[in-house]
Amino acid sequence: MPRKPRGEKQTYVKSTLFDDVKKKTKPSLEIDTDQLLLFMRMKPTLEDTAAFFGTSHRTIERIIKRNWGLGFVQFREQHAVKTRYDLIRKALIESMKTPVNTQVLIFALKNLAGWSDKSIQEIKAELDLQSAPIINLGILKREPNQTDD
Repeated sequence: MPRKPRGEKQTYVKSTLFDDVKKKTKPSLEIDTDQLLLFMRMKPTLEDTAAFFGTSHRTIERIIKRNWGLGFVQFREQHAVKTRYDLIRKALIESMKTPVNTQVLIFALKNLAGWSDKSIQEIKAELDLQSAPIINLGILKREPNQTDD
C-alpha cells in the first residue's frame, strides 16, 4: 500500500481470512411443549427425555428453564403428580371391588395409606409407648410478686 503524504491520516482496514465465512450454528430445535408435558407424566430421566426428543440433555434443561423457570427434576416432579394421583385413584377403586382384590388392597394400604409390615419388636415398642404414663407438665405460672425488668 503506498504511503500517503505527510499530514494526512493513514487508515487501515483490518481483515482476516475468515471474513467471507459465516459462522455455522445449529438450527434451533422446537419441541412441542404439550408433548413434553405428557412425557413428564411417565417420570423419565433427563437422558431418556433427551433421547426421546433427539437432542442433548442441556437443550432439554434450557427449554424447561426458558419456558417454566424450573430445573428438570422440579419440572418432572411437578408434572408426574397427575400420574401418581391417577394411580392412587385406580388402586382405591380396585381395592373396593367385590370380590376384594387382596393384593391390590394390601398394595394400596402400604403405599397410599402408610401401612407397613411390622416386626414383633416394632409392635411391642408401639404398645410400650401407648401404655407409658402421660406426664402432665402443667402450665408454668409466674409468682404474683415478680415484676418485669
